[in-house]
Amino acid sequence: MRIGYGAKDMKKNLLLLGITAVIMIGLPGLAVALLPPNAGMLVSVAILFGFNPVWSAILGFLAGEEIKKHWFLPLAAALLFLIGGFLFLSKDPTAFLGYAAVYCIISTLVMLVASYFFRKTEKKTEESGE
Repeated sequence: MRIGYGAKDMKKNLLLLGITAVIMIGLPGLAVALLPPNAGMLVSVAILFGFNPVWSAILGFLAGEEIKKHWFLPLAAALLFLIGGFLFLSKDPTAFLGYAAVYCIISTLVMLVASYFFRKTEKKTEESGE
């Protein structure tokens, strides 16, 4: 187990934050800008109920690998979603708080479960002497 926060961890965090920003801010912006209103609404619903929860789970899994270094990623994803929702979908900042909370809960739960299993496999590896 490494101690400290190296360049590799920083690159991983920045990459995950960049991908999350594109998904949580860029996709709603593209849906609003490029699609007609009816299609834009359909795509927005698909993003809200399909794509964003799946990305939240993936992000939680990736954060669970080293929870001490990536604990903030679920919170960042929820915050970036709120920013994207405010900029492109609704000027009411409270309109998407529920969605952001659910995305944060999904990410956090998956992160904790993944961290548990990563630790369990790490202990088995140490016990077997590999």
